[in-house]
Amino acid sequence: MLLNALIVSMSFMNGAAQAAPPARPQAPSAPQAPRAPQAPQAAAVLRVEPPVIELGRVPPSTHHPVSFTVRNISSSPQRIIEAKPSCKCTTFESVAGRVLQPGETLKIEATMDAPGVPGPKDAHIYIVVEGIERPVIAGIKSVVVMPIEADPPYVDIRGGKLRATAKIASLDGKPFRVLTAGGAAPVFADASGKVIGAPSEPQSQYVLVADFNGVATNDIMQYWVVESDRDDCPLVPVQVRHEATGVRFDAGAVRRRWLWSESLVNAGRINAGEPVVVTVEFSRYDLPGPTADLPPGWGRVEQVVSQSELASVELDGVDARGDKTAISVRFTPQANAAGKCIYVPVEVRTPTGPGRFFVVASVRPQSSSTGGAKDESAPTAPKPPVPPVGGTQ
Repeated sequence: MLLNALIVSMSFMNGAAQAAPPARPQAPSAPQAPRAPQAPQAAAVLRVEPPVIELGRVPPSTHHPVSFTVRNISSSPQRIIEAKPSCKCTTFESVAGRVLQPGETLKIEATMDAPGVPGPKDAHIYIVVEGIERPVIAGIKSVVVMPIEADPPYVDIRGGKLRATAKIASLDGKPFRVLTAGGAAPVFADASGKVIGAPSEPQSQYVLVADFNGVATNDIMQYWVVESDRDDCPLVPVQVRHEATGVRFDAGAVRRRWLWSESLVNAGRINAGEPVVVTVEFSRYDLPGPTADLPPGWGRVEQVVSQSELASVELDGVDARGDKTAISVRFTPQANAAGKCIYVPVEVRTPTGPGRFFVVASVRPQSSSTGGAKDESAPTAPKPPVPPVGGTQ
């Protein structure tokens, strides 16, 4: 499943109606959870071979099987209490209760699911051994890439500089058209950043202008989304680096004591009126300092609500395991979303408070989503800018 300027007035709609909200920066969408301890492998009674598997560049939303060998390097039997992944993106058969004799080995066959947005993706498996304080760790490293990439993979508008350019190029050199950028008609530039007219023919690379002047700070999203006419890469989320898109973007995580593993879901190109199931995960957020008990019910999902008239949502399922909860949501673009790139905030409420994740989607024009005669291979003309609407950040 392959997926990863002209003065654009970012007009992604938030709240009641939202056609792709303005760009997204900064990698962390919320306060970062403390990283798991990296126990020295040499001090362990078990050894993982290899300790880290490098997958390199992988497509978005793809599945990657990996295999680790766990070896008992001690002179006595060792019992595995449990093995758990760092996120629900990594799955494997339970090995809890297995006893390894001296020199004996155990295979762990795991699968890591790459997220739908570009960027580095690491995962870990923590193997807890009876009587040993620190877990033995198996690591998986990858970088999610898309057929169309932004270089660099972000737009930097920190320090009051609200205009930036981004180079967007296809990795295979195939030409494509840019339909929208940041929810509005794309603004093209030359290599020096000077605004130029739209190319008459599809190109394999473009320089686009991301202009946030006039956009309220609270309306700046964490991703600036470029929409293309390529079916294998309809959306290219570009991180937005701004003071409002780092830890301040989801300040409520401290109060509710949970945060998102990934706050943006890339639904790709979909049809109005046809639901798709999207999955997101959140995990406990441990505050700095002495460990405090989590509030009761912190991870119990009570309600899921769309904050945009462009799409409806319905809770499809909840998978709660320890300190992580994955939720599946049926996401349905409404008829008024047809032909738009939409960026929809979805609020999830637990007993400790609400938090939002976002679904970005390229919704096909109504004629094609209802079986009309629209030629999908024909290039689509850039869409006109959408008037700014008040946000709900």
